[in-house]
Amino acid sequence: MRAFSARLSELGHRVIYIHLDDRQNRQTITANLQKLMAAKKFDRVEYLLPDEYRLDDHLKNLEKVLRLPVVAVDTEHFLTERHELEDFFAGKKRYLMESFYRSMRKRYDLLMDGDKPFGGQWNYD
Repeated sequence: MRAFSARLSELGHRVIYIHLDDRQNRQTITANLQKLMAAKKFDRVEYLLPDEYRLDDHLKNLEKVLRLPVVAVDTEHFLTERHELEDFFAGKKRYLMESFYRSMRKRYDLLMDGDKPFGGQWNYD
């Protein structure tokens, strides 16, 4: 993240990067945001949807704590949107990730030989 922060700064973006061992670091996302909101007079928070459940759950509650608008924006880091896994398994009695992975391979033509898996097998585990 240090390199990413530096690169964004080089490109002319205003970046606030809080180091883990910084004396000003309040050690929680919420506390750091509260401090920034007060100091910088920000009127909203926007963030990219994280891929970690704990962080995602924490960020969902920010609006209640900060009492400011909080907007989550999807990323381009994944091939699917968040709802797609839930949609795929809707109404199914069995949740086998391999089924989802197969559908993704077909959808994006990854490791496929026509409509068959490349190498003749779906799974080599």
